[in-house]
Amino acid sequence: MRDKLQKAQELMQGNTMLFKEVINEYRDQKYEVNRNTELSAAGKEKALQRLSKEYEKKSVKLANQLKQERNDLASDAKKEAQKVLTSKLPSVNEKKRKLFSQQADDLEARVLL
Repeated sequence: MRDKLQKAQELMQGNTMLFKEVINEYRDQKYEVNRNTELSAAGKEKALQRLSKEYEKKSVKLANQLKQERNDLASDAKKEAQKVLTSKLPSVNEKKRKLFSQQADDLEARVLL
């Protein structure tokens, strides 16, 4: 359970790096379009718009994928936690139970006084 929560947390922290890579890739492509001397100003504008839409779709797809992975990990961790919480507790030996009750009563008496 902890490993799944840890993976979800690592995934959240890694999101920034993944998006940074996509942004850098977009900037590189944009630079190449602007540097291209064979394209007119209108041609560059069209190429930049197409590039912008492409990377917008890529970013949204990445965001959805990461969100789904995080939700899956969180869901699995929740299921495992519910199994632990709803599992049958082992029986306690009667002597230990009486000792615990006696100590709890003593503590309660000290707190009240």
